[in-house]
Amino acid sequence: MAPVRCLGLAAAAALLLGGCDYLLGGGAPSWLGRISASAHLRSIVAQETGSELWSIDGFNYLESQGSSAALVFVTTTDFRRHLVALDGRTLGDPRVYSTPAYSLGTSAGVDMTGYYVTGQLSLRWDNRLPQPPPPFPSFSVDKAISDSTSNYSITGTTNTYDLIPYNAVWGAPGGPISRPIFSAGGGQHRFSGHTGMGSSPYVHLFYSTNNKTFMATQSPYVYPDTTPADAVTAIKTIEIHTGNSYNNAWATADGAVARESDNSGHIILKLYRFGAAGASDEYSLRENGDMQMSFEPSGRYWFLYEGTTGRLYKLRTWWK
Repeated sequence: MAPVRCLGLAAAAALLLGGCDYLLGGGAPSWLGRISASAHLRSIVAQETGSELWSIDGFNYLESQGSSAALVFVTTTDFRRHLVALDGRTLGDPRVYSTPAYSLGTSAGVDMTGYYVTGQLSLRWDNRLPQPPPPFPSFSVDKAISDSTSNYSITGTTNTYDLIPYNAVWGAPGGPISRPIFSAGGGQHRFSGHTGMGSSPYVHLFYSTNNKTFMATQSPYVYPDTTPADAVTAIKTIEIHTGNSYNNAWATADGAVARESDNSGHIILKLYRFGAAGASDEYSLRENGDMQMSFEPSGRYWFLYEGTTGRLYKLRTWWK
């Protein structure tokens, strides 16, 4: 029998997937045509760290100085934490920064210099270390935003979040600037997306109202030159259902995306637009495998890690 070959667009997509196997026997995933780039994350981690990938702990897609970076926080089987920094356009040129040599946070942001910042690590827009590195004091930056005058580290409680201002080189902190958190029942919350200078100023938050319902909020007024009243009146909310984990939802400029399941157990992604009642755009993955995902704040791209193959994919969102 003659060999089966991948043709045309399917061939390019199959190469990103790792071969023609997906196209045989009707096994092509529904997201095949949306792939923009891919990388074999599991192999990168093994090669650069000498240990096997154990878990993916966080993800940020950031833009600065005309470039972009996909920053993946992982833990390996020797219980060390690592930041895998990839070119945001191609998912190539991997650079890995590991503890204890580098102090890492759990997420990253863009500071007023245009550097990507996490923990006590600062990277240029090409994912390389700046020379000399900024003289971080003894604190760890976890969630960072910036404006034209200051860097800010974000901390949060049940009812407020605080912007801690620093100068351009993360010098001595100023007094905290508190912003109210809109709470519909209280509970857990997290910063789902935050972007820095030159991009969207949104800070997105999630709040649990019970074990299965979460409120996505979007406020463009988070910087110090606005008042707490501005922040409250500007907030837009939508109720979403995400099972029993607030890690199954992400905020974008277009609304909140929730990971749900259909009656067959297949993964369904639903976009809940701000101001709309219920989900407005649904996308079925038609599978229920070992998958982790994240959506970047602008809503242009989403990222999918497929545990069975060890590959990370950058995909175009279905509603753009």
